[in-house]
Amino acid sequence: MFNVFAYSMVDSIQESKIKFVNQFVTNPEINKIMTNFVTSQSKYTKQAIDAGADATTKLGQLSVDKAFYTEAFEPVKAAFEQFKDPSSLFTTASVAKAAKKAK
Repeated sequence: MFNVFAYSMVDSIQESKIKFVNQFVTNPEINKIMTNFVTSQSKYTKQAIDAGADATTKLGQLSVDKAFYTEAFEPVKAAFEQFKDPSSLFTTASVAKAAKKAK
């Protein structure tokens, strides 16, 4: 649905550009070059719209996939487990003692 709306906007803008070129560019060679450029812009823009819609759809599917969140948050869970015991933050007993004396 979005593509239909976006395509119609692209087409209306590009048609306006082509009408402008046809009206004000009198040299046939330059007119042809500029018209081809506008046509290429239209094709490129429609491809970009398709790629954006595809990416949005796939990201939307990921956002409701429970397995994605389970895998993505494994490192976070591991970090929280490590911080449950503050002594695990100190690599040696001498570092822990120095930290206690500093207080």
